[in-house]
Amino acid sequence: MREQIEKMIELGYTRQHMADELDVNIYKLKRILKKLSIRIIKEKFDFTDKCRHCDNMVDYKHFERKDVYCSRSCANKREISDDTREKIRQSINSKIVKIEKLCLECNKDITYSKKRKRFCSRSCGCKYRAKTDEGKENIRKMVENSVKTQVRRSKNEILFFEKCSEYFNNVDNNKPIFNGWDADVIIHDHKLAVLWNGKWHYEKIREGHSLLQVQNRDRIKMKEIEYYGYKPYVIKDMGKFSKEKVEVEFNILIEYLSKIKDQQYS
Repeated sequence: MREQIEKMIELGYTRQHMADELDVNIYKLKRILKKLSIRIIKEKFDFTDKCRHCDNMVDYKHFERKDVYCSRSCANKREISDDTREKIRQSINSKIVKIEKLCLECNKDITYSKKRKRFCSRSCGCKYRAKTDEGKENIRKMVENSVKTQVRRSKNEILFFEKCSEYFNNVDNNKPIFNGWDADVIIHDHKLAVLWNGKWHYEKIREGHSLLQVQNRDRIKMKEIEYYGYKPYVIKDMGKFSKEKVEVEFNILIEYLSKIKDQQYS
């Protein structure tokens, strides 16, 4: 077979002609050539022909003369028979495997999306993962890390905590006991979580400070505090260090707790 193939190569047979002579398909011929370590090196020639559509002259290199087009636009305007169109349609349809897929979160149809896609949007993906045990654990760790890096205690807040520690029996500060979220002062005696919110929580302080993000974090924190059976108590502090401010807020807190106690026994 080697001699026969080598002779056909000398005579300038194309691969398709060689396959027809040997009564095999083109893929079988390639395997035979690889097995016999035969390489077909054909020389390309320079040709100049008219575009089949607009008659512009086209220079090209190829093994033999062929029909050419000067642009993709001209090639797309060539006439295609109905039989060829049908073959193209069947070929395309045979390669498309339609497997019905639904978004795991909202059940939206995503049949024609990428194979590995499981959600219709990033939002649905985040919601779905947040419900899993692994997702909850990741969120908890993220919140803890965020709390550690964002603990900023003002002098007013520190003084307020010291007064609370002297007055109440069981008080903590900045302890992340609410699913990873913390409170500035936690008065366990009354199940009260004090949030000493400075200007940072109400006004944009500097470039890169997202007020919307801070306020959204505050809303999430308050929901988590309520979920754990504590009551959030917000103190708004827009000024600088002031013992008078701390004293006033502490007295208001004591009065607030007294009213709650009276309502419980009334």
